[in-house]
Amino acid sequence: MYLGSSPSPHDALRQLRNSRFAAAFMATDPFAEFWLHDLRHHTALALIMARASAAAMSPAALTRRGLCDLAMMSMSGVHALLADACARGDFRRDADAGDRRRVMLVPTDDTVATFSALLTKFLVAANGEPLSPQLAHAAVQEPQMLSLYARFACALVGSRRPGGRLWLEPASLALLSDLTTAAREGLSQEKIRAIAARRGQRGTVDGDIAFAAMAGLVESTPDGRIRLSAEGRTCMIDHLEIWRSWASEARLALANLSIPLASRAA
Repeated sequence: MYLGSSPSPHDALRQLRNSRFAAAFMATDPFAEFWLHDLRHHTALALIMARASAAAMSPAALTRRGLCDLAMMSMSGVHALLADACARGDFRRDADAGDRRRVMLVPTDDTVATFSALLTKFLVAANGEPLSPQLAHAAVQEPQMLSLYARFACALVGSRRPGGRLWLEPASLALLSDLTTAAREGLSQEKIRAIAARRGQRGTVDGDIAFAAMAGLVESTPDGRIRLSAEGRTCMIDHLEIWRSWASEARLALANLSIPLASRAA
């Protein structure tokens, strides 16, 4: 298990870029398209799953207003998201046995399984090496681990730029990642499209470039290449620092969880 100091920014970026966790956000299956292509939806999902896991431990409720604030969504946006999630069969509504005025969102078995797989990919990427099946199973059942992941999701969506007006989505972050690892002179649009196609991302690259240019995160060189602006480089460093910080927290949580597991195995 990797328990050393946090990796360098370059190593952290390579670790994240090559992970199944990063690939999950670029997937084209219905779950990814609904929950992961928008980081606000991803945050809402993580918060609801953490609350569902802690339901037996704490009387505190995650209200819709609280969800709006943490996921950076409007109240109408949250209402629409939850209605669509129930219509899709990802959640069901149950009356709270302790307070009939409240309705609880309960994840279906498929949602639990899919989210657990996502959380496992996060933990493997953060750990830097595979987890034992026993530790992985225990981790995704641990309320504190789901809470840690929800706080990580909140940190991601809370890093919106610039001026709080625009959110960077996974496709845009992937573009900035490509440019971060490129030479200072940037990449041609054809090269950017080829890199995106290799990870299964198709048809949105030109829009991602236009979005990043509008936000002042990329700029064009005289010969037509695309490169990071100073703002874009700062933005990417900020996101890498979020990843490094929460990856370190995840490694510590895994180490703490593995101790009682080892005791039980003995």
